[in-house]
Amino acid sequence: MSSTGVVIRQASASGSHSPQYPAVSQIDMTVLNPRSRMISVRLSEEEYSALRRLCSVTGARSVSDLTRDAMHVLLNGTAREDVLGIHMDEFRTQMRSLDRKIEQLAADVTSLKANGNR
Repeated sequence: MSSTGVVIRQASASGSHSPQYPAVSQIDMTVLNPRSRMISVRLSEEEYSALRRLCSVTGARSVSDLTRDAMHVLLNGTAREDVLGIHMDEFRTQMRSLDRKIEQLAADVTSLKANGNR
């Protein structure tokens, strides 16, 4: 481990892992983009919890996917604001859709109440 606290590991060509990370032999999946490098970063409980919450909010499948996406943003030079803007646009679209559904439900309830009083 370097003085920065970051560890990089490489899986062997045979796909075996270090004893810390045993291979799962029951799953036989074709990997389109095989990954052989690993980066390990130490986080506080609060930092890890924040990443897990962010996964839920953004729809990331895992902390690894979220981290990989963030890394791509940095490597591609995409401004963080651009990515946040895209997510905000998606969020606004979902909110408008929910608003329309709520309005429709309210109209349906009003209609049912009016029909029930006849």
